[in-house]
Amino acid sequence: MDPEKIARRLLAFARVVEPQDVGVSSVPGAAEDTEMWRREFRLDDDIAAPLWEIMGTLKMALDETDWDPDVSDIPQAERDRWTFGEALTLRGSPRDIVRGFLQPLRVEPMLRRVPDSIALYLISIDDGEDFLKRENHNMGWHYHYMNWRKDRSNVILSWDTRWRAPGSHTKPARRRGLFVEPHGERGADFTARPDLWGPKKRISMYDACSSDLATWPIDEFKCASNDSNLVYPPAATLTPHPVAVAAAVAKASATAKTLKKRRR
Repeated sequence: MDPEKIARRLLAFARVVEPQDVGVSSVPGAAEDTEMWRREFRLDDDIAAPLWEIMGTLKMALDETDWDPDVSDIPQAERDRWTFGEALTLRGSPRDIVRGFLQPLRVEPMLRRVPDSIALYLISIDDGEDFLKRENHNMGWHYHYMNWRKDRSNVILSWDTRWRAPGSHTKPARRRGLFVEPHGERGADFTARPDLWGPKKRISMYDACSSDLATWPIDEFKCASNDSNLVYPPAATLTPHPVAVAAAVAKASATAKTLKKRRR
């Protein structure tokens, strides 16, 4: 069995899936609400099950080769934290901010967890990483920025979910940082310019979202990515993500190149 052919079959299946888009009244919303929508659209039966079947075949094919990426540098708690594809978007009502709106949303992947060995193989082939994201929980709730006409932009806002408030015996606690990053959602109406956002706009964004933190566990939110930029407060910095994952990706890519040379 040729692992690359099987991997391309996996990607081809994912490309024809039409993601569902649903408006919800409860935001952020409990985990059981998300499960209800997954059942409503038969995401596990019609999408996840066929993908797992192909992925099982891919695993058998990889076992027959020398594919054995070194993941020893990744802490056990950080293993198998990849999601695959986007199957469902839950959208809350837009919230007023200065000259615009923020819309809470949560994206449910086709597959919530993909083993490191398979994810690292997919990353090593052309277009293989298009459907992969590394998440500390899952996509989680975040906020889509819209202008005053409610046109959708190409950026989202996310909390630094890795930040932990210091204890009383340390420095005074600062507020959790809110960050902005590009987002490749289909159908963006315009390109946002976060670099032009003034203090009043940034504060209004923080105020529109911060009440969610008092209601829902932080693990219900998407964590800001490493390439995101600060929105507010000014002194916040993004809590670093373990660098072991990047090292594992590099090792996997190098291993894949070696295997391709052997097959020639």
